[in-house]
Amino acid sequence: LATYAGLNLLILMIFVFATRFSSNRYSVLLCIIVLLFVPIVIRMKFLEYDLNRQKAFVIAMSLVFFFCFIDSFFSFGRSKSFITEANLWIKDHPSVPILTNNYSIAYESGRIKNYDQTKPFINRDDLMRLPDKALVAVEYEGTLSELEAILVENGVQNYVAFSAIFPRESSELNAAKIVIFERISESGE
Repeated sequence: LATYAGLNLLILMIFVFATRFSSNRYSVLLCIIVLLFVPIVIRMKFLEYDLNRQKAFVIAMSLVFFFCFIDSFFSFGRSKSFITEANLWIKDHPSVPILTNNYSIAYESGRIKNYDQTKPFINRDDLMRLPDKALVAVEYEGTLSELEAILVENGVQNYVAFSAIFPRESSELNAAKIVIFERISESGE
């Protein structure tokens, strides 16, 4: 079992170094193989304890699994509704190409052939190859002023126009998670 986990880790590392990104299929396979060790480790720990500590261990493990069960139905993490909002907005603009750094938008739009190869960043060359009116959907964690500074730094501020921001209910532009721009010609025609 350890040999399989080691082999999959080696495959994952070679793939990452060769392609400079990680394919989900190798990561998931490695995680599944490593998860096979979990019952073995739990059993070993369980057998180390006396009867009273075994009961406490069973209760603790039951609470962990109960939390995982509940979390599978109700997420306690940050809401990702802004991605759904952005996807709905993009569907209202069906006839234009799109460039994005978000896998969900790439998949849901149906306009990116190899959506699983979506890059975590948008480079200047990809942006400049887009035709006029194309959409650029950027998932971004910083403020809009920081994003504008990045656009200026890369010399593309004259080639994009702001179209939408998500989540929409945010009154402060600093809370932007998805910003959508439209590709324009330099003259702004």
